[in-house]
Amino acid sequence: MEFINRHIDRRLKTIRFRIDHGSRTNDGSVDNSRNFIVMPYVKGLSENVKRILNRCNVDFVYSVPKRLNNVIKLGKDVVANNQQMGVVYELSCVEYESVYIGQTKRHLETRVKEHKSNICKKDSCLSVVSKHRLENDHNFDWNNCKVLHRENHRRKREIAEMFFIMRQCNAINLQKDTDDLPPVYDTILGNM
Repeated sequence: MEFINRHIDRRLKTIRFRIDHGSRTNDGSVDNSRNFIVMPYVKGLSENVKRILNRCNVDFVYSVPKRLNNVIKLGKDVVANNQQMGVVYELSCVEYESVYIGQTKRHLETRVKEHKSNICKKDSCLSVVSKHRLENDHNFDWNNCKVLHRENHRRKREIAEMFFIMRQCNAINLQKDTDDLPPVYDTILGNM
């Protein structure tokens, strides 16, 4: 209650000063427009404050601090990382600091399962993730795949993937994965 009274007193002093001395505009003329104050509605107090302020030529506007939309959260449910689509992601090697950065338009969980099962294919069809696993006897942290960026537009997602590959010094991605990155990004990445 003390806070409210102090706030009202301070605002009233400012308003009285402006009324007594007149607010000057940029061209030097006096601005005689009505002032207003915004305060939360408090039953019993707000009516009295409004009556007093009206005598001072001040409008009183009520605000409602607890609105229904603050209590009831609207919007979409949070989607789990592995169910997200249109993402650039990072898979981390458990035994070493190596990472693989990829992108997918499908559910991330589906793409991670493909990486996991790719090791069973012929040598000529192995992905860089599977080659890293076989050559180094390492494994990846399949359950903690990190989403780096979300983008539904394919070309923008591919550029974002190349951007993250270039930024990551421990990426096991093939160098040709960044061949299509426009040269304008070289200077940006060089400054990071």
